[in-house]
Amino acid sequence: MRIVGYTRVSCGSPEQLHALEQQKARLWAAGCTEVYWDIQPRSAGDRDQFQYVLGLIEQKACDRAVFIRIDRMTDDLVVLEKAIQVCLDSGIPIVGLDDDIDFETVGGRLQARMLCSLSRAEVERLSERVQRGYEHLRANNLGIHAPFGYCRMDGRMELDQEPFLCLIDSQQELSRAQVARQIVERFLAQQGLQATLRELNSTYGLRTFTARGRAPKKSRKQFGFSLVGLESWLTNPILRGHIAYGRGGQQQLRHQDKWDIRYDTHPDQAIMSEDEFTKVLEILTSKKSWKPANNPQINPLSGLVYCDECQAYCTWNRYPTIPDDVFHRYYQCQTYKRRGCPQKKTVKGYAIETAMIIVLIQRANELANLVEVEPQQESLELINLKKELAYYRNAPGTRAKALIADLEHQIQSHQERHNLTVPLPVERQKLLLKVFKDPDYWKTLNNVEKLDIYQALVDRVMIRDGEVVKVDLTV
Repeated sequence: MRIVGYTRVSCGSPEQLHALEQQKARLWAAGCTEVYWDIQPRSAGDRDQFQYVLGLIEQKACDRAVFIRIDRMTDDLVVLEKAIQVCLDSGIPIVGLDDDIDFETVGGRLQARMLCSLSRAEVERLSERVQRGYEHLRANNLGIHAPFGYCRMDGRMELDQEPFLCLIDSQQELSRAQVARQIVERFLAQQGLQATLRELNSTYGLRTFTARGRAPKKSRKQFGFSLVGLESWLTNPILRGHIAYGRGGQQQLRHQDKWDIRYDTHPDQAIMSEDEFTKVLEILTSKKSWKPANNPQINPLSGLVYCDECQAYCTWNRYPTIPDDVFHRYYQCQTYKRRGCPQKKTVKGYAIETAMIIVLIQRANELANLVEVEPQQESLELINLKKELAYYRNAPGTRAKALIADLEHQIQSHQERHNLTVPLPVERQKLLLKVFKDPDYWKTLNNVEKLDIYQALVDRVMIRDGEVVKVDLTV
């Protein structure tokens, strides 16, 4: 007997992942022979594994489907109705563990709809409570998040005077507030973000590093800033004794006119004066106003090269070769310049491109020996949406109008996403065969054509010790 289980968590935080493991263990203990899960919000109806489980039920490829409770499945009535209809059409039972729900009974379906509505209301109430909390803080000029150097005491920003680190050479113990003041002083002395970070990392002996994976990370016990993070910190009004709301997202520095600043909320706790802030702002804007020579060149490797040591993005510099003075791009880990990675050696751009070409040609030869790929068909999600739309269009009465409008919107959105997803996996394979089946064809392409092709076929290139160690493809 094939019994499939499904569960879901909203995000990849340690707490959520721990809860996910517990839910999976419960599904295995309930007799499931297969367990599927997603890490996405409950309102998302296009979850891959959820749609896969519905596809198994619709195709009668399983004998039973089990979920933990309704909110682990969805809080969207449209998605729930879709699951119920799939259950009724296929005759495959869908049951819940905590909610004790059976979609095959009228009472079970009624209970599922009620719990789904309650789940959505719970999310909306939580959102309301959070919003009311923020409104209370704003009405009383209280802080929300304390930047480095500060702590939040009864909603008021105060300097963090707790011991933070001890310098080995001088045996001097420093608090976060003292380190924060030193950061301001060193930025004013160095006149630049990167030079300031380089000096800070060297002085304190603490690295800013990137853990394995796509997202930069650092230990909670360590101190470190990125270039963007240091710029955002320096421009935070809290450092000057004010409170500012609305600095999230893209409003860090470019949209200061949209900030809601409450002045002199903690003037005795400021670590930067207004005159110093004026100088900081002049330095930041003058650095940003600098522009390179008007001789742009297309870089076909843009955004593809990463450091295999720390997983950080690699930047490039152009140096002339002797004696012909031909410029070459040399790639190096960007974190090394801030003393955050030991990988000093650079790799020439043409060496990286050569390694990529070898891997792409090998992959093209592998695909050439396979059966020709069938054209891309409609996704299972789109097929199910169209079936559901046809069902409700034929339903009597006018109650289904709202569902029909919602389904039509979902289908249109899905088709738009489908059209914008270029190239598709099959198209990528065809592009790979077209360009790299002939080892010499790619040499005839210009940098603009190469850029489009590399961005479509190559995920990332990893370099270490002056060599290319890995090329990850998207095909």
